[in-house]
Amino acid sequence: MARGFARPVGRRHARRTAALTLSAAALFVTAACGGSGGGGTSAEKNPDGVLTIGINRAADDLDPFAFKGIFNVQSMVFEPLVASGEHGKMLPALAKSWETSADGKTYTFHLRPGVTFSDGSPWTAEAAKKSLDMWIGDPNLKDFLVTSALVTDITATDDLTLTLKLSKPYGYVLRDLSLVRPVRFLSPKAFSAAGKYGGKPIGTGPWVVKTNGPTETVLTRNKNYWGDAPEFAEVDLKVIPDAKTRLTALRSGDIDLIGGAWTGSMLPEDAKELKNRPGGGVKLSAAPGTTTQILGFNPDRKRLTSDPAVRKAISLAIDRKAIAQSRYFGFADPAGSLMPSTVPTGEGKPAPAPDLAAARQVLQKAGWTGQGTRSKNGVPLKLDILVAEENQPGVRQLAEVIQATLKKIGVNVQINATDHATSHDAVPAGEYDMTIFYTIGAPYDPLGTLTNSFLSTMPSSDGKIWTNPARLDPLITKAVEARTEKERNTAITAVYRLLDDTSAFVPLVYPQRLWASGPQAHDVKLAPTDYDFPLDGVWVSGD
Repeated sequence: MARGFARPVGRRHARRTAALTLSAAALFVTAACGGSGGGGTSAEKNPDGVLTIGINRAADDLDPFAFKGIFNVQSMVFEPLVASGEHGKMLPALAKSWETSADGKTYTFHLRPGVTFSDGSPWTAEAAKKSLDMWIGDPNLKDFLVTSALVTDITATDDLTLTLKLSKPYGYVLRDLSLVRPVRFLSPKAFSAAGKYGGKPIGTGPWVVKTNGPTETVLTRNKNYWGDAPEFAEVDLKVIPDAKTRLTALRSGDIDLIGGAWTGSMLPEDAKELKNRPGGGVKLSAAPGTTTQILGFNPDRKRLTSDPAVRKAISLAIDRKAIAQSRYFGFADPAGSLMPSTVPTGEGKPAPAPDLAAARQVLQKAGWTGQGTRSKNGVPLKLDILVAEENQPGVRQLAEVIQATLKKIGVNVQINATDHATSHDAVPAGEYDMTIFYTIGAPYDPLGTLTNSFLSTMPSSDGKIWTNPARLDPLITKAVEARTEKERNTAITAVYRLLDDTSAFVPLVYPQRLWASGPQAHDVKLAPTDYDFPLDGVWVSGD
């Protein structure tokens, strides 16, 4: 969509549209000159106002059944049967209530009455079934979205009663039904004649897509929304790839909101600056996250990282607390386990203290000897760490900290800094010794990360953190197929113990969720996960 287009939403938006046509360098100049935000801001609600959010990439294809677009944007338009709340609690959404049969194989959902899609089509059990049929039974989803493989029948008993029958009990049905894609519901009128997505993202959600392009996406308030209507008229998503430039645009008043792991993460040093030197009405919001940052090893037997002694020594040497302080400035907690406690069955264990002496002893005992860079059978202990600053801002400096630490135990680390596209191809191809991963986070975890990142039989475009088909696959499969919560938790704990025992990776930190808002945005409260923009209850002021 071309910038500078006209719409009657007030002088403030026109001013922003002009400012954001400038380059990143020009945005810095705008901030230095005072920008357009600041004094004179009205504290009165403006129901015709615009909330402008800076995002790191285009919203892309908003097909609810495709794995392409930004989750957060799709979630503004399309709603689930049930929603994921804090700590994975399941909440009513398009289904106002539900029951599960005694044998755990039948789920009956009572749909919310009076709901329509934004095109006026009624929300009914038949409409729900039409969208569910798009992914139920898809063999490509059997490991990641297990419900897809287990549902044997979908019945629209009446307009507002939907029944799912499973071949066997599965404890994560509701969790699966809360996901953003491909689970949500498209208007029956938005399907093509061939029964596919017809190109128009029309859901039941509080927002309607007005325009969607490579530099900007605009959504307008759904005037017929069944729930609490948004308190402002539009959301304008501006693509600003650079984190520093997004912060500058926020300070200058050109945008109102930034943050989120998947939409434009804030640099910890920027969060520190906002916390220590608040000003201009910019507010920092921080909350415990649901992801873990991990140093992952290439599991290929041809790599030196296949040696458990090398992995163990690296794990012993790394100072997670120092990383949390020096790289995250306290906006992360040192990690000692795969999952934080904010994820169901997440252990959230504190990190062990570093022990360089123990790390050297492990390597020595395993035959890695010598001064400086150790070697074994004439092979030097040299490893590369693949990083992409474009994908993970600040990761180059993190790699330098790891490099300096491991040099102390005789491990020579070379940093391979590349762009996002190259790293996205290199990691699944196994072209690295070490790299930085993140777990997927709630509501997908723990099974989302366990299957996507550790199960050898499941293809992954993000690469594997670790695989061990003989020992690990059966444990993950047991967790996936568990019939009760107790069985599932026991199986997941067994997975955690094997990963710990084999030093399969190094959990580094549990990052906090960071967002910042400008003076025109009010009552910003973070959503339960970063897969949703923090828009509930927000209102805007100004002209």
